[in-house]
Amino acid sequence: MRWIRRITHRFRSLLGRTKAAQELDEEIRYHIELDVKKNIDAGIAPDEARRQALLRFGSIENAKEEVRDESGVRWIEDLVNDVRFALRGLRKTPVFTAAALISLGIGIGANTAIFSVVNGVLLQPLAYSEADELFITYIAWRDFNGPLSDADFLRLSEMQDNSASFAAYNLDDFTVARQEGPEMVRGAWVTPTMFDLLGISPLVGRRFSATDEYAVVVSHGFWQTRLSGTAEVLDRSLEVNGDVYSIVGVLPPGFHLPRITESDIYMLRRVDEPPRRGPFYLRVIVRLPEGIEPARFHEHLGSVATRTKGLYPAGTDEWSYGILPLKELVVGNADRTLYLLFAAVGCVLFIAIANVTNLLLARGSARRSELALRSALGAKRSRLVRHMLTESAVLGVLGATLGVGLAWLGGEILGVAAASFLPRMDAVRLDNRVLMFALAVGLFSGIVVGVVPALSVPWKRINQDLGTTGRGGAAGSRRGAIRRVLVIAEFALALTVLLASGLLIRSLRRMQSADLGFEHEGIIAFRLSLPSDPYESPEEFDTFFATLEQRLMGVPGVSRVGYATAVPPDRLGMTNNYTVEGQEPGPRGAQPVSPWLAANQSYFGTLGIPIMQGRTFHETDRDGEPGAVVVNEAFARFHFPDETAVGKRMKSGAWDATRPWLTIVGVVGDAPYLGIRRGDHRTVYVAYRQSGRWRVPWVVVRHERDAETVIPQIRGEIVALDARVPMHDISTMEQLVRESTSAGRSLSSLFSVLAVVAVVLAATGIYGVISYHVNMRRREIAIRQALGSASVAVVGHVLKEGLGLAVFGIVLGSGGAYMLARGLRSLLYDIGPTDVTTYVGTALILTATALLACMVPSVRASRVDPVTALREE
Repeated sequence: MRWIRRITHRFRSLLGRTKAAQELDEEIRYHIELDVKKNIDAGIAPDEARRQALLRFGSIENAKEEVRDESGVRWIEDLVNDVRFALRGLRKTPVFTAAALISLGIGIGANTAIFSVVNGVLLQPLAYSEADELFITYIAWRDFNGPLSDADFLRLSEMQDNSASFAAYNLDDFTVARQEGPEMVRGAWVTPTMFDLLGISPLVGRRFSATDEYAVVVSHGFWQTRLSGTAEVLDRSLEVNGDVYSIVGVLPPGFHLPRITESDIYMLRRVDEPPRRGPFYLRVIVRLPEGIEPARFHEHLGSVATRTKGLYPAGTDEWSYGILPLKELVVGNADRTLYLLFAAVGCVLFIAIANVTNLLLARGSARRSELALRSALGAKRSRLVRHMLTESAVLGVLGATLGVGLAWLGGEILGVAAASFLPRMDAVRLDNRVLMFALAVGLFSGIVVGVVPALSVPWKRINQDLGTTGRGGAAGSRRGAIRRVLVIAEFALALTVLLASGLLIRSLRRMQSADLGFEHEGIIAFRLSLPSDPYESPEEFDTFFATLEQRLMGVPGVSRVGYATAVPPDRLGMTNNYTVEGQEPGPRGAQPVSPWLAANQSYFGTLGIPIMQGRTFHETDRDGEPGAVVVNEAFARFHFPDETAVGKRMKSGAWDATRPWLTIVGVVGDAPYLGIRRGDHRTVYVAYRQSGRWRVPWVVVRHERDAETVIPQIRGEIVALDARVPMHDISTMEQLVRESTSAGRSLSSLFSVLAVVAVVLAATGIYGVISYHVNMRRREIAIRQALGSASVAVVGHVLKEGLGLAVFGIVLGSGGAYMLARGLRSLLYDIGPTDVTTYVGTALILTATALLACMVPSVRASRVDPVTALREE
């Protein structure tokens, strides 16, 4: 049990240092007194007896040191002493300490904030039970991935007893009847086993059961805000889309289905055998049991695909089923954006490290006498180096503490900014992993900033070189060279961040000033949800919209009204495959896919989409009449580059020789429906009265008055026409355009903040180096001025040196800047990563920054008094 006594002794030595030191002193003195007594008993005089005993033991303090070394805690005590000494030293130099901590705090804080996002978005598991067993199943066709149909889900579910469990959902909007009037609620249809598969237990009530028919589960937020938040909710029912549903459960706070950020109700849906394979709209989640590898399961999916193709032979047979980890579906391409942000904040951190290293090098020049004195008194080189590294590590830890505070303060701002382009921002928080990361980065930064000053010390001749106070010498030259190299690195890294920011800003400006192909000023857009009764009838549907258009045209300031199933720039309802006459794919061939929307005849005029050829829709384009379509210029250019598109024919959906042809009656200008960044796609418009009359259309209203005045009047007309029809998703087209560019604005803002920080740190670095350089060369400058050198020449010489460092850094940083810019390619609009204007602009900004930073020390150098400077020497 000797090891237990050893550990106990070490703990006592650490936790009770004063008492342990007292006991050690008493024990050593006791042994000395025993030796003295033994000498006296041997006949030696008392004074001689004590002298001989002390000679045998040596110095009492040395004996204590030897005992401490043997105890195994000496290194801990030395570390504690070094930390205390470092803290005292930092407290004596408040200006240096504040500058170093601010630099490190900013760099570590930025990295901590971004890592908290990386941790929440990429590293944390999804909020489902055993989420690593969850996968999404999709249809893979060449480079196209899409959702599944009812037929696909049923075929996959037949595997359920053998290898996996499946559940499906699809997003939808529901009209909920309330006393205040109908309300449009976001939600989803889910199959009965969805919550069982995800491992989600309701907060109140239960999951769906096998016997449920008209049942609904509500979110925690809907329960609190709409249903009073009481347990009696289970005794209530909801009227949804005209049918009455029983509330069977309330989900826990924060729950949402994959890729859904807003959902209030979950409707039960049972999948029945369909008459055909399509349509494709279901998102299917599969849970693989333990021991089933994804690759092996994918082989099973191949056999299911073969069976599905046999049951539904129409269409191409080139498709297959694929699986993807559910987390990858949720995260999407966010990892690329986060890695780019991480690279940018990494540049900021290394600029901060270079700045603090420069500060330590400058401070080291003032501490040369201290190091020489401690060396002369017997301090070993390892002890001095350890002290220097401990001091820098303390700086790093303090910087990490400040950085965590800055990350916490900026966390909410970052969350709001990043939510527009990153998923799972609700999972971002400063947890233990993030705090450990900040501590690790702080220690790393502290050690790095301490290593360079330690290596720059000429330890072999420390007593000769460090004992003097001269400004020249090999040591000063070495430090000057290192500091210049660090400044060059700072400007190279600053160029990288500044260039990325410049590219994103120019991309955003081009996006905001681009000709979108439609007018977005003075237009209000909103959606209506018509109940099935009585608007399932085409006649009732047409009557409603004819009356609505008449009523809205009577609102003061309203000049045009149109409606469609989608509105630009990114509110697209569906895509569809098609076949152009003369380009038939055959029974198994591939077909092109394009944005597909139904619109009435006044839709184009309301949005100001120009008619380039032919006409748009007429009142005669209705059921029973020949099918009419309007295409955009991109469609016409692609399919009919050398001839007019008007009069050509095409078919909708999967190729079917018996399906009637649609005639292209007009060509309109290009307008985006998949987002501004994704550009113009081949778009097809079909007549609303020939497309089944979607009961959730977008309505666009052109007005000449203030939108806040017009919207209440529009709502009043809709209520007067039919109080059961809710008006929702109300916004101006200007707001929709801004929302479409919100991700670009947020990302540009983040990079701009990082760029400003990087440039300021780089300017601080070059200012410090040039100031140090001027101070080191005061004697030389004084001699030059005494010999007749003009002040302008002195200023020019100093500026030339500073600008030389900046330009060298800019040239070296071009390679890293280009690599980061290439990573931004997918985030840019109408601009490439090698845009010359942006490169030249960022280089000029950095050069001007260096010029301003060097101006103060250069002017100070020109004002050196030769007599005073030489007298100081």
